[in-house]
Amino acid sequence: MSIVRAFLSHSSKDKEFVRAVAQEMGRQHCIFDEQTFETGNEFKQSIQNGLDSSSVFVLFASNNSLLSDWVNFEVEEAWYKKLERNLQKSLVYIITDSIDIEQLPLWLRRAKIQRGNVPKSVAREIRTHLDRLIEERKNPFVGRTEDIQALQEALTPADVAFPPHILFVTGLPGIGRRSLIQQVVESSLGLKPLKNPFRLGEGFSIQDICSSVANLTEPYNTDLRFQQIMREIQALSKEEALNRTLLNLRRMTNNGELPIFLDEGGLFDSEGNISEAVQSIIRKLSSNDEAYLAFVSSRRPFNSNEAIAKIRLNPLKTEDQKLLIRTLDRKSIRANSIRQEPLKPNEISELAAYTAGYPPSAYAAMELVEEYGVDIVLADKTRFVELRIDQFLKHFSKENLSESEKNILCLLASYSPLPLQVIASTISQDIGSAGKNLSRLIDLSFVVVEDRLYRVSDPIEDAAIKAFGLPRLEVVKILVDSIIELIDNVDYEEQRLELHRLLYRASWYLKDRNIENRIIFLFNDLIKTIKSLYDQERNYSNTNPA
Repeated sequence: MSIVRAFLSHSSKDKEFVRAVAQEMGRQHCIFDEQTFETGNEFKQSIQNGLDSSSVFVLFASNNSLLSDWVNFEVEEAWYKKLERNLQKSLVYIITDSIDIEQLPLWLRRAKIQRGNVPKSVAREIRTHLDRLIEERKNPFVGRTEDIQALQEALTPADVAFPPHILFVTGLPGIGRRSLIQQVVESSLGLKPLKNPFRLGEGFSIQDICSSVANLTEPYNTDLRFQQIMREIQALSKEEALNRTLLNLRRMTNNGELPIFLDEGGLFDSEGNISEAVQSIIRKLSSNDEAYLAFVSSRRPFNSNEAIAKIRLNPLKTEDQKLLIRTLDRKSIRANSIRQEPLKPNEISELAAYTAGYPPSAYAAMELVEEYGVDIVLADKTRFVELRIDQFLKHFSKENLSESEKNILCLLASYSPLPLQVIASTISQDIGSAGKNLSRLIDLSFVVVEDRLYRVSDPIEDAAIKAFGLPRLEVVKILVDSIIELIDNVDYEEQRLELHRLLYRASWYLKDRNIENRIIFLFNDLIKTIKSLYDQERNYSNTNPA
């Protein structure tokens, strides 16, 4: 697979601007004559070699470049490369106001054309296109029809005079939060999401946020100037730093970019409230402000402000996960001449079941299929399951879960779904305390709600069992008694079948045939129970029962 690079076509008279773009992009991401071309008689060959190793052709259109013989040669060569399908994308940046689209070569008039005079913004824009090509090759975005519609409606509500300018997308890490933003925001708002988001570390002050934003928006050519800007910002008062941050965020929006803040421990305080530094930015933005902001986190904010659009992303549904695996399979076959036979429907279904609606597990599974073959992978699925488990074990440690929250996850990882009153009784808490703990787990996307029943999120089930063990026998007995008490209540009419099926599983675990004989169950429950008992026996050797 070839490296994805951009060929920067320009006039030598525009060298200073394009050099700044190339330096911002990095040598590994672009073909820029000063960095890669030979001199003298080999210059033409260097151009052709550069185009051969590029996926994107970028023309910096100016009065100088349109009159340049070398640029015209590059444009003509790029046209042939495009016909040969060696170039995947063409971009034009008009860097002088006097240029009209009609002056461009005919084939480039159908390219992505923009006016740009800020090197950093142009560099980020080109990198975004490169990253998208990489993502198209590796990790396709599939399904999520309901999530896409929900985000579109949240960003452009029909019954609100001023749509929200602040977006929170929450969910488990790796679930596709930033990919969803990328899919929706450009078409809904005409903004391109910042590919490399601002990372909010623990204890970030407004001055720290200001420094991060200024680093991507304020020009500097030397390290000395960079240090001057950073020291200047750290010396500002909170109000001054806030105003400078907002000024730069508005500049980004005006340049067609959506600033994204990725939570790395600094978005919320210890009580789960949005941090004061971030809150000051949110409070300052009016409903008709120029700036748009997006925040990505595993936690859902408590803030009920109607000016904030909030979307929580759940694991992929089974059919979407199958579609993802099928898409990855097709891409792999097109790129790899060794394996030509596509996966069978039953193989796709089996892989989808074990990847648990978690896209990174699907990517890992398909890489293993390429390396070892599908038969070996299906015979031993522990490899890609362990990858998911390890990721979420680290995630658990970051969240400082309480003992009660761990007990809930331990319970739900083995017995889902359950109503609140059964959860509370089983972990020996009152309804209020259990509800508070459960709310935090829902905000962290560890638990999902299904028609007033609470279920552990599929991708973390195995990790929760490994981290918190299996419920002790006495805990399962309390669970059984709590469920029986609930379903024996003549006033209880909800989810009886689900509770009967859970009782069936628990009765096998307790080896209590008296319970089993009074329970309604489905044949599928027998299959699941036998498998679950096997897995539990295996897990007991690797975990300390909770």
